Amino acid sequence: MSKNPGKAFEEDFIREMDKDPKYFTHRIRDVQFYKGSVSIADYLIFNWYVFTAMELKSTKGKSVPFSRLNMEQRQMMLDNLTVKNYIPWYILNFRVEDNPTYFIHTEDIERYIEDAERKSVPISFLEECWTPIDFSLRRTRYDYYLDDLFDKFLQNNYIYNE
Repeated sequence: MSKNPGKAFEEDFIREMDKDPKYFTHRIRDVQFYKGSVSIADYLIFNWYVFTAMELKSTKGKSVPFSRLNMEQRQMMLDNLTVKNYIPWYILNFRVEDNPTYFIHTEDIERYIEDAERKSVPISFLEECWTPIDFSLRRTRYDYYLDDLFDKFLQNNYIYNE
């Protein structure tokens, strides 16, 4: 039986962090206690100086529908922005030619949703505003190069440090 492509993407992505001892990763199980309940994110990750809530999404199209970016989850991620060294982010993977994968701060997703005249986040928006995550293909699975991912967020001043 073949694996769900979204779950395969999550495994490939997190495998890279699990290899590196400077990252602590914790998967939050997708459990619904009652209709509509959600967890804050797919993963909680800590790497020496940054704590992050990370939601991974994979799509076979050239955009991610807003309906796949749960409003309650986005709000939970944003509610903690005043916590020192905390970053809430999305990792968006597009299963199209070249398999582009981008990281984007949850605040920027929220701003886009508020201002957009459409009902999805297009890959063109991410190409213009965000840096793709480097990767390589090993036969059928991917290796993602995450060494500078946290550094990019630090350089862009996405961390509240008062």
